[in-house]
Amino acid sequence: MRTWVCTALLIGVLSGCATLPPPNHRNFVACPIVRDTSTVPCWLAEYEGETYFLTIQTDVSAPVTPPWLGHRVLVEGVVSDEPRICGGV
Repeated sequence: MRTWVCTALLIGVLSGCATLPPPNHRNFVACPIVRDTSTVPCWLAEYEGETYFLTIQTDVSAPVTPPWLGHRVLVEGVVSDEPRICGGV
C-alpha cells in the first residue's frame, strides 16, 4: 500500500512538470530543399504547410555545414517576427 501511494504521488508530481512548449517553438524532421538564388543557395524545410529557413550555403570555410540532399534533417528552433529569408520563416 505504501509503495502504491509513493508511486501515485511521484506520478502526480512528474505529470505537473510536463508542459507544452510555447506556440512559436518548432521541432520536426523533414527533407531539406535547396533554392538557388542570385548569390548563394538557400536551404529550406517544409512542415505543416509552412516553409522554414535552415541556412545558406557558402564555401567550405563557413561555420555551418548545409544539409545533404537525400537525407532528412532534424529541425529545432523558434519562429521569430523577423522578415522571411529565402521565402522561409
